[in-house]
Amino acid sequence: MREYSEEVNEQYRAYGEFLVRFEHIVFKMQQVVIFILDSQGLKNQQVTQILLAGHTAYPLQDILHSLVSETQNLDTQREKLINKIFKNIKSIIEIRNDLAHSVSLIGYSAPGTEYSSFRTTKFSRNKSGASPKNNHYTVEKLDQLILKCQSIEKDLSHLLALVTTGLDFNKLFTKNKN
Repeated sequence: MREYSEEVNEQYRAYGEFLVRFEHIVFKMQQVVIFILDSQGLKNQQVTQILLAGHTAYPLQDILHSLVSETQNLDTQREKLINKIFKNIKSIIEIRNDLAHSVSLIGYSAPGTEYSSFRTTKFSRNKSGASPKNNHYTVEKLDQLILKCQSIEKDLSHLLALVTTGLDFNKLFTKNKN
């Protein structure tokens, strides 16, 4: 059994790294929007930055998805792949929002007790009344989410290459999906 402080430190490391990786996704989405708008004639990036300022991840991914659909020639197969990318983005946004907007009870265990996971909790309500939301996270789960963030960021980099260079769609996406 690892020491209590080692477990807690590892949980904080994974928690923090996940949040940082998530923000890389948000930044990459902003970059793709900027370059799409530039390719469509809006050359002043400060104007684009003004339009994007204050948008959180959900509305930003909606804007990006709409722009990609509007500006790229997508056949059915390509549209399915793009939709899968945005489904992954929405999924990671939901997880990030749970972590960032809940109380993360990291380290709430007695020293000397194995504490391999932590709980998040958030007040919530439904038609029946109070309905608190609780989730459990392990370092392993967070490390998997970090890898998912890296994969999404890679997909967004490929999307950026697609809209800025016109490279072959299949070469950009399919070789990395095997």
